[in-house]
Amino acid sequence: MNHRYQTLISPFVLPNGVVLRTRMVHPKCAPDQNQGPEDFPTEMFIHFHREMARRGNALVIADIRDTPGVRQMPDTHDFAHSYTFDTKNPAVQNYICQLADDVHFYGSKVLAMCMPVWPRGKNLGGKSPRFRQEARGFVPAPPMEMATKEEIRAAIDEAVARALKFKSWGYDGIAVHIYNDLNADMNIRTDEYGGSTENRCRMMMELFDAVKKACGRKFIVHAMLNGVPVEADRRPEDVSPGYTLDDVVTFCKLAESRCDVITVRELNITESHPTGYTFRKEQHRCINMIRYLKDAGVSIPLAAAGAFQDPGEMERLLSSGACDLISIGRGQFTDKDYFEKILAATPMGHFGDSEKDLVGALLFLLNNDAAGFITGICLPVDGGFSAYSGV
Repeated sequence: MNHRYQTLISPFVLPNGVVLRTRMVHPKCAPDQNQGPEDFPTEMFIHFHREMARRGNALVIADIRDTPGVRQMPDTHDFAHSYTFDTKNPAVQNYICQLADDVHFYGSKVLAMCMPVWPRGKNLGGKSPRFRQEARGFVPAPPMEMATKEEIRAAIDEAVARALKFKSWGYDGIAVHIYNDLNADMNIRTDEYGGSTENRCRMMMELFDAVKKACGRKFIVHAMLNGVPVEADRRPEDVSPGYTLDDVVTFCKLAESRCDVITVRELNITESHPTGYTFRKEQHRCINMIRYLKDAGVSIPLAAAGAFQDPGEMERLLSSGACDLISIGRGQFTDKDYFEKILAATPMGHFGDSEKDLVGALLFLLNNDAAGFITGICLPVDGGFSAYSGV
């Protein structure tokens, strides 16, 4: 037993005051194979997210999709094989609430994916990507039209309505993946939603503001985006995402009063997902991206997502201040003993309960009869790390 993972399993306070039990975040990472044709979350689907909380993740992101259109897609299309839930059915809502309750049982917070939905054939920028993925490979993507300002407002209002629904179901916040919103190559607008970086960020900032206004300050807003490698880490095969790392700095600074945490992913999907072929310990380009953001003055908590598996490596990055949180998916859910391996390094033999343990210490210090003669010291609430000698 030792204390080598102290920072990894220490509580972390978000800007809105919400306390996370550890520094680990589980990303939007639910294999479609966990869900069949059922229009409700199956026990396997719920079990998956429950396990992610049991294994120590303070934030668990659930993708509660209601996209019945995927059932009408040809089976050659990748999304045709995705799951979809009938979230308007009260009986289905019972299962959605059960998922949140199961995550909360372990003291973790659960967020729901909540993306703006555009009318068919439209998007914000008015231009489509060159290709889309299907089972037969990548095929030319159909052209897209620019959403009107009325449609932008409607998309925001609809997303806020879903956020309120998730809150009523016991969810602690939402997660939003920033896909092409920053992409200057796909934004041909000339109004206040196009052109400059600030304008291209405007719609997402309006969404964040509207969600906070409707759901309250404590309701977590979590943004996720692909970063851009710093100059020293760039490779000839890198494909530009249509924005620069300085654009990401601007986005983060605009989001600081609106968003509670931002996950910075690797530039491409391969580096974000560990496999025997892609995983390289100590080689995570997202870490230097986050260092660049912090050096530029970004103060919002930043989570790194880049094929992390080794707890020791994550502990070194967190304790050095290279990032604030670690987003870990496959490296954790493929190892059923992951929780036990980290827990073995905790002197108390269990994770701290952020609400019970921290609030208990606070109430003790506030009680003048119990703690009136205590002054000039810091009270460690660390499961025994400070007192443990390591022998």
